[in-house]
Amino acid sequence: MVQPNRFRGAHLGLLGTIVALMALMAHPAQGGVVGQAQPVHVDSHRSYGIEEGLPQASVNALLQARDGYLWIGTYGGLVRFDGQDFRTFHATPGGLSSSRIQSLYEDGQGRLWIGTHGDGIAMYESGSFRPLDICERDCRINAIRPSADGRKLWTVGSQGAFEIDPDSLKYRIRVSAFDAFGYIVPMSDGNAYVAGIGGVARIEADAVVAIALPAGSTLVRAMEGRGRSLFVITDDWRLHRYDIVDREWKQVHDTVPAQSRLTLSNDGRLMLSGWRTGGTWLLHDDGRVVPLADIPAHLHARQAYADHEGNLWIGTDTQGLWRIRPSRVGLMQSRDVGMDGPGYAVAEDGDGGMWFAMACDGLRHWDRNGVVRSVELASTLGNDCVRSLALDDRGRLWIGTWQGTLGRLADGHLALARTWPPGSALNIWQNPEDRTYWAGTLRDMWRLEVDHRGEVVDAQPVPALDGMVISYMAPARGGGMWFVGNHGAHRLIDGRVVEQWLHEDGSGRFLRWLHEDPDGRTLWIGSYGGGLLRIRDGVVRRYDTSNGLYDDAVSCILPDAEGRLWLGGNSGVTLMMDRDIGPRGPELIILSSSDGLAPPELNGGTGSSCLRDAKGRLWFTLIKGFAVIDPTQFERQRRPPIAHVERVRVAGHELDPAGMARLDAGAGNLEIGYTAIALSFPEQLRFRYRLAPGGEWFDAGDNRNVLLPTLPWGRFAFEVQARQLGGPWSESVAIWLDRPVPWYRRQWLWLVLSMPCLLALLWTTRNRRPEPDYQHLIDKARASRHERDVAR
Repeated sequence: MVQPNRFRGAHLGLLGTIVALMALMAHPAQGGVVGQAQPVHVDSHRSYGIEEGLPQASVNALLQARDGYLWIGTYGGLVRFDGQDFRTFHATPGGLSSSRIQSLYEDGQGRLWIGTHGDGIAMYESGSFRPLDICERDCRINAIRPSADGRKLWTVGSQGAFEIDPDSLKYRIRVSAFDAFGYIVPMSDGNAYVAGIGGVARIEADAVVAIALPAGSTLVRAMEGRGRSLFVITDDWRLHRYDIVDREWKQVHDTVPAQSRLTLSNDGRLMLSGWRTGGTWLLHDDGRVVPLADIPAHLHARQAYADHEGNLWIGTDTQGLWRIRPSRVGLMQSRDVGMDGPGYAVAEDGDGGMWFAMACDGLRHWDRNGVVRSVELASTLGNDCVRSLALDDRGRLWIGTWQGTLGRLADGHLALARTWPPGSALNIWQNPEDRTYWAGTLRDMWRLEVDHRGEVVDAQPVPALDGMVISYMAPARGGGMWFVGNHGAHRLIDGRVVEQWLHEDGSGRFLRWLHEDPDGRTLWIGSYGGGLLRIRDGVVRRYDTSNGLYDDAVSCILPDAEGRLWLGGNSGVTLMMDRDIGPRGPELIILSSSDGLAPPELNGGTGSSCLRDAKGRLWFTLIKGFAVIDPTQFERQRRPPIAHVERVRVAGHELDPAGMARLDAGAGNLEIGYTAIALSFPEQLRFRYRLAPGGEWFDAGDNRNVLLPTLPWGRFAFEVQARQLGGPWSESVAIWLDRPVPWYRRQWLWLVLSMPCLLALLWTTRNRRPEPDYQHLIDKARASRHERDVAR
């Protein structure tokens, strides 16, 4: 019987035990060895069933089309999935021939071939369905597969095996045995192989050749192929391999679980799954089986499909649809070594290992060999509740507790260095530049004087920071030190505040972290609830969920080797790809539970809640354990999503989104539903739309519907774009509409109607002009002449 590998976990063997004992002898104060651990990458799983929108809990076929949609074949209809919503298509006259979907295939022209359970094949093209005249629309189509050269299609079902020309849609029956074969596999030798209750046969160019089964077998329960190997499960539940070149059988396993299936994913992974026993295994060409990494043990894969975003989709018989996404985050959360509680602080040990502080569960040391030891603190420091850690330049580990005690661990020996009043919640730092030590409580800040032996010989309060809770401190490039906390950010030189950014300046309250760019022009400050602050040349700019960020909490900021900034918060870890932020906001990659960061919430508020180690790895404290990320695995943002307009309604009437829609002159209340394909992170999708030409973009956020009460006249387009939060906008998708201008609003008509009126007005004005008084002028001239004669 096929069994999963029960020895996958890392175990401490003889060599590991010897190494651990030697290390323990070298560090007697570090307590006992509690085990061995490495960061574990746990793939994220998400299941979809009837509650999420599937019409049934069984999945017969899976396919991602070139338009990005994931198509799902069920006996409850054909389902289209964009990552958030399921839309089910049912049988209609002249369209989809049946709601019982058995198989799916997309050809090179982007047409979707749909094999049904009893009504032949339907095709989906340009947004509409139509039945095909194959097998007189009266057969079950178990599979639709392309030939090795892609020039023809093979189908197998209740009426035998058909060969179809995808261009002419003409077909011919190659094997006509009724219901004898349920499986067909085109292979690299140019032939197709069929199998079922009729045994196994090879379909050659002009002949069908029966292949004798291994001795004792009479029929085939499952068949799949890859390369030169056909894998066959026979009626006695044995797994055999048939070499199509040597034409020989070889038994691979003498027993497989009853009701087992063979599934070939589109990325070439061949899987064996058992229904009654559960479990899915990868099947190698040599017959080896290994459990599919991080898949739930009970999952029985009926179909498998790898999408364009790196997810593996599993369709099951009774458990719906599952998405398995590979983890990009390593987790240190092993209960075996006591690291499954809240993580509070992390520090390097200077020798390739790490220190991890748990919430009131002491300290763990993880060495470069993976051995984990516990450190008992309570007997020396009075409690095991660590708040902060700091490794100084001499390799000594400083431990600040929630009860105001400061410990020092050097050369394997733990000592109490100083105490503050109970409840002081100590934060500890060493400035790497001048090697000064600083301690912060919930009320004040102290500068410590430490001698060469590590003894704290004096502690002086910093009056300028009196009453403040300091979360983080860092050397300032302009001189002095930066201190950030619940009263803003302050730069001190010799105890004097020389620069500060307060709440009234726009910096916000409850600041948690600060990073200064190498050029000294820009400060990046993380706040709790106020997002990320950028202060450049004295100008404060805030980024939060309203203008680009995924999370309003930024508890730590780490630069990687490429200068990119990593932000840790309450909703995950965000990679900011470029510090020069453009007008559309920062370009981001967001890591959350879908990437294996589980839980995604960080424990922040101290200067040791995250760090970049000597190897360039980034460590984060979580509310459960710790996370580690390798920044070199992350490149530029993935390609933009594909946007679609799915629904158009005017006054409640459906319109075709694919064509030009002509509206009535009085049309209004245009309702448009749009989406974009995001099978991994649908919650990170953002949209914008406009009326073109000439319209301004309107930010729709994550809203996927818009209602436009009033519409412009004439021809116009509704244009929508989508993007993953922090990524580039997609190409536009548009629908064109035509709202004809009514006759009484046309300009030329008003011009024609106004011309007669204008001419009549001019004529009337001309007729009313008074005639000149010629007699008056004559009399005036005569009087003038008489006056001249008298004068003479």
